[in-house]
Amino acid sequence: MAGIFIKSEREYLREICAKIDSGEYAIPVFQRDYVWKKEQILELFDSIFKGYPIGSVMLWHPQENLKSKDILTDEIREQPVPSYYILDGRQRLTTFYGCISRREKKDIFKLSYNLETESFEYARKERLEVMLVSDIYDTFVMLEKLQHILSVVDNPEKRRKYVENARRLNSVLQGYVIGEMLLDGCSLDEASIVFTRINSKGTDISKTFMLQAISYKQENGLLLSKEIEGILRSLQPYGFDKLSQDDILNCFFRWHSGKNFYDVQIRDMEGVDFTTHLAEIRDTILSTVRFLHDECHVLSAKILPYTKQFIALSWFFKEFRQPTAEQRAELKRWFYYTTSCQSFQNSSLSNVRLMFRRFEQYVVGKKGSAFDYEPVRLDKDFDFRFRLGSAQTCFMALSFIERYRRCVLSGSGLHYDGYCKFYRDSPEFYFIYLSDQDRAELHDIFAGKGEPASVLAKYMLDAEMMESLNREDYEAFSALRKKMIVKEEYGLLEGVGLACLE
Repeated sequence: MAGIFIKSEREYLREICAKIDSGEYAIPVFQRDYVWKKEQILELFDSIFKGYPIGSVMLWHPQENLKSKDILTDEIREQPVPSYYILDGRQRLTTFYGCISRREKKDIFKLSYNLETESFEYARKERLEVMLVSDIYDTFVMLEKLQHILSVVDNPEKRRKYVENARRLNSVLQGYVIGEMLLDGCSLDEASIVFTRINSKGTDISKTFMLQAISYKQENGLLLSKEIEGILRSLQPYGFDKLSQDDILNCFFRWHSGKNFYDVQIRDMEGVDFTTHLAEIRDTILSTVRFLHDECHVLSAKILPYTKQFIALSWFFKEFRQPTAEQRAELKRWFYYTTSCQSFQNSSLSNVRLMFRRFEQYVVGKKGSAFDYEPVRLDKDFDFRFRLGSAQTCFMALSFIERYRRCVLSGSGLHYDGYCKFYRDSPEFYFIYLSDQDRAELHDIFAGKGEPASVLAKYMLDAEMMESLNREDYEAFSALRKKMIVKEEYGLLEGVGLACLE
């Protein structure tokens, strides 16, 4: 590899996108497919908008021709033969190119910008103040869209604000510069070695192991990862032992760096003596998990809607060792509100900052509540996929748990043990297991063995639903169970003092 030549340059992202369009830059066949999620896309554009560095890219000039992949679809293509292959930075370049391109593309690249709140989002419905990033990036399209806004918005202050915000983002996207490393004089085998070393296992290095590498001291022999493993093991009785090590570490960042997890750099924590804080970390994490488990009835980390909620609550329990009943009620209200409203779902970093800042005002006593609550309106159509990890599914699971606890008159001994579905792949046809007998009991119910009303009730079932199933009228069952679930969800919110809209 002695002949390898590397040249460093700076390039506008718009120029890189033009070279991708022309085929001058392409993805080599040995690159991994595009894997980023919406949250990563939101954070990338938030960083670009704020002028933060997003890292450089490495480009390889091949000595021989080989197939490439389409940057958006990952489909193999023969032509055109590129001048450079994207060796490192593929996820970032695909994200930027996909979101600004006017090509036909997947929903994940249909990123929008809210001209009112000045934040990136994935719009659920068309709104005047929300424009696609690709429309803002294309100056001619942006001007056309703004002309329409000017014609329908009466408020001159709003017109001025919308125009200025759109033009500002257009300027940022057109003027953002990134570093390029041009790799020349190496074969396919050598380029593959470079790529493999850059992308070891295709994942980022854990914050815990990065911090351990710079803070480990031979004299005390502290291995941070081992200590955090011990903390996680202590959470096993509450079903929270599967949290990641970085989840625990992110809690610690706010306490001892003065910054929230999304702003802290690993180097900010260099030199911190963790041995003096481990007992405090253990106690605070345990208090947080007990609150979630015992009072919010989150019986497993799998039912935790957002780890950001866990991080925020741990900060509170660090400051208040013995919260009052009023404080616990407010935390519970905040938890159910941010869950039911999906407050952290696909939120940009700027929105996350606002929510944490608002929570901080409550923690330090500047506000009497942890959020500026508004009446909640729930989705009665169940237009979502049942998938633990999504806030909607987790909120439904929490309503299941609340109903189950009320029917069995005790929450002791309940534990999350998975879920199942019957007949159709739609949320209202799903059930979760909360005790050892649930699998057999549900099997008997759907085998038509005629379980009593008290047994049906804890699974959010009743005689009318069972009659509809006997008639194989799944539409009727769907409507009845949706109605029951939504009623339970509203009851859960109203029970903690939240207003609801029907």
